[in-house]
Amino acid sequence: MMGGVGLLAARPSASTERVLRVCLHVIGIAMVVAFELVPVRRHGPVATTLVLAAVVVWVVAAILGPRIEQPWRTLPWTVVLVLGAIAVSARAPSASILVAAAVLAVVSAVDVPPAWLAAEFGAGAIGYVVGAVLPGFPGTADPFAVLFTVLVAAVVGSIGRNAALRQRGERALLRRRAETAVLAERARIARDLHDVLAHTLGGLVLQLDALDAVVSEKDDPEVTTRVRGARAMAADGLDEAKRAVDALRTFDGPLETTLASLAAQAPSAELTVRGPVDVPAEVADVLASIAVEALTNAAKHAPGQRIQVELTGTPAKVVLRVANPHSGARQGEGHGVRGMRERAALLGSTLTAGPDGSNWVVRCEVPRG
Repeated sequence: MMGGVGLLAARPSASTERVLRVCLHVIGIAMVVAFELVPVRRHGPVATTLVLAAVVVWVVAAILGPRIEQPWRTLPWTVVLVLGAIAVSARAPSASILVAAAVLAVVSAVDVPPAWLAAEFGAGAIGYVVGAVLPGFPGTADPFAVLFTVLVAAVVGSIGRNAALRQRGERALLRRRAETAVLAERARIARDLHDVLAHTLGGLVLQLDALDAVVSEKDDPEVTTRVRGARAMAADGLDEAKRAVDALRTFDGPLETTLASLAAQAPSAELTVRGPVDVPAEVADVLASIAVEALTNAAKHAPGQRIQVELTGTPAKVVLRVANPHSGARQGEGHGVRGMRERAALLGSTLTAGPDGSNWVVRCEVPRG
């Protein structure tokens, strides 16, 4: 947006950035109105119409721009640039402001390919030439002043672009360091689970097998039943520990890769990914843990049924949804659902789990930023 990226080299917070961006838009639009509409003497209906049209597009770009993905976000500014360039030839006093604002916004965009930038500036140059050759357009009184304004806006936009790219690189480095720390901690937990809990439970299963053989010879049904029940619980715990170790060692890549691996291990599970789903390591870790719990519950309560795993990303949030046919057997909220809620709370996100039509749905929505 106009100067939103270009002028804020050091961004204290997202809210501060939004306030400053709004202030820049308000100041720029107010300057256009002051130069073009406030003077008593008008500069012709054509020039006024061009300026008003550019201001309308500017307002639309300011309001909707943050919700539009790049490179499409710069298209409204290309329209402002073309209209402003034509208005320069009509000697509209605010045309230089329009052109400078558009140049600043386009140059400071960091996710726009160079080919797009060249095409957008080419469109602005064509607009200026068209305005210069149209009959009845007097032509700009001082083309060098307009050129100087454009160059200043381009330089400021380039500085902002470089600052934004540098900040992006620093954030990427911090993210990689955080991911490395998460992976190291995850590997440590997996080793501890395998070396301590899994080995202990495995030894307990063997001891209970031996005890079962002893008590079965004494012909005591109650003791035999209790021993075999304890053995079954230990065996289930061992299986859960092994699955936890496998899951921890699976979480070593992008979230969509981890979910694809988990879905491949679960019977009848299908994964659908939509939109940008890149998230920091700590977010991927929590969402993958929630997916493991949801898939485990689905396999337990609806064995053999189709499980739908959906990961959807937008510029504002990432949503994980796991759905399977509702058996009607679940009542209330068990330890698994509470655990998922606690994991989601670590991210400041919301998690819902319950019947939705004929399905049981677990849905976790994580806001970005």
